[in-house]
Amino acid sequence: MKITIEIDNINIGDYEALNDFFRTWQYLGNIGSSRWTSFFVGGGYNFQPKITINNKPTRYSPYISKLETWHKPVNGQEKEYRIDPDYLAWRINNPEYEKKLRNIKIKQLLKCQKKNTMP
Repeated sequence: MKITIEIDNINIGDYEALNDFFRTWQYLGNIGSSRWTSFFVGGGYNFQPKITINNKPTRYSPYISKLETWHKPVNGQEKEYRIDPDYLAWRINNPEYEKKLRNIKIKQLLKCQKKNTMP
């Protein structure tokens, strides 16, 4: 599969960081290394990109919920967004797992509602 990503409304710092970020992905893939990589989104400052993929607006994946992508770090206060493409591919190729996962999500949401907290 091949995709074309177009990003408008970025500055030179954003450009350099994204270029380095993508190059790091290539490097890790080429040496067969699996690692979490991070990119700080300074949306409160000047990072407000306009992004299209294959000339279409971006979208959230229907194969994963926000409960699964936003995590509270051990030593930080703000939640971090993490997504694992291997996990997504596995879920897409194993739809019977979705029923089991849906029941877990419902239980988590009910628990959060009882505590009046966000997932």
